[in-house]
Amino acid sequence: TFIIFIVPSYENLIHELSQYRSSFPDIIEPLLSNISEYLYGFKLYLSVLKMQDGKQKQSNAMVSTNDLISLVRFPSISQDSEHDLIKMNKSVKFFLEATEESHTQEQENFRLLKCSIVESVNTSISNSLSCEILRKHDFFQFSKLLDTFIGAYNKQQEQMEIKKQEEESLYKIKTNQNDKSEEEQIQEDLNTLFPNYHTIDFADFQKDANIDDTTLENKVEAKYEEVISYNDLKDITHLHVDLLTCMTKNEWLNPTKTKKLVPDYILPLLEKFKTFSKILEKVMDSVDYRMDEDLIASLNVLLAVKKRYGN
Repeated sequence: TFIIFIVPSYENLIHELSQYRSSFPDIIEPLLSNISEYLYGFKLYLSVLKMQDGKQKQSNAMVSTNDLISLVRFPSISQDSEHDLIKMNKSVKFFLEATEESHTQEQENFRLLKCSIVESVNTSISNSLSCEILRKHDFFQFSKLLDTFIGAYNKQQEQMEIKKQEEESLYKIKTNQNDKSEEEQIQEDLNTLFPNYHTIDFADFQKDANIDDTTLENKVEAKYEEVISYNDLKDITHLHVDLLTCMTKNEWLNPTKTKKLVPDYILPLLEKFKTFSKILEKVMDSVDYRMDEDLIASLNVLLAVKKRYGN
């Protein structure tokens, strides 16, 4: 903490002394040189402290630099690469649970699940290039991820239905609540039982009083936030259909191959970089230049996509 407050003081001192450099160069320039070197040493020491503190936080959050590199490395061509994402996802999940709110955790976990499904399809295609027939092991891995996705989607629908019922109940309670006195309540009940002609004649003009209630209902509907959207469901369904249509056959089913499946390595990489950026913000002080070296291929892909397609 002491060093953090010292750095701005020295920077201000250098700025002040620089104004007299032209008038007293023999005195000011050596002094500025010494102070600048002293300040540089302070900043180096401060960066080391930040890195050590960041590594400690990173260790406590159970995520390592190697996990982050594995998350967005491109290309991944090792024989065990299909298992890297599963191992890495566990540490990333622990980190998200320690640093993010629950809705963000769900979003990022689903993002990684979707990437896993796409990369499972990529692995299936790569392993079947010679015969264009889906291997049993590859389909088993894809099927497990698909079951996880379906379970997450069904759970989301159940939770949304429960929340909707709770909000509707709350809305009914709010609309029935009133803070009127006993006399006012009695008078209102009498007016309801025996309405006068004025109330009946001008009832149409009182409909505007219900506008706020309708707005409240709309707000209730707007509270529902889907982690898995309908478009996500369609994307995964199309992957499933394409994989089975293009890469399976048997004695009674041998459909005409209308298209050839091509691996998509870019989409999961871009999606994983979104999760990567959230984590990197929290552990930036604990990483060094070696991460850039390991991720140079991934960064080149990002620059190429940015140049061709923009944001």
